[in-house]
Amino acid sequence: MLTFSWFYSLMLLFMTLMIFVKFNKHILLILMSLEFFVVMMFYVWFMYFSMMDVNQFMSLYYLIFSVNESVLGLTIMIIIMRSEGSDYLSSLSVLKW
Repeated sequence: MLTFSWFYSLMLLFMTLMIFVKFNKHILLILMSLEFFVVMMFYVWFMYFSMMDVNQFMSLYYLIFSVNESVLGLTIMIIIMRSEGSDYLSSLSVLKW
């Protein structure tokens, strides 16, 4: 049962990386795939910590930093959408930054 859970979680991690590579036209899709990757990494770490019988406060710290990262990503996306008018990556120019 434990090996199935590890296989399932690693397969979901791989799928999120494929979604990140394939759907890269909108900033919102990129942020959503990154958030799913963060949640799956939390799940893998939590399983690992519980299997090793280690203190699980590290997973709580990981969640705190991932929430901060997601808020920063949404803030940047809102700033880009207000200045550009859309969240397409093709409309962004590096020279404007």
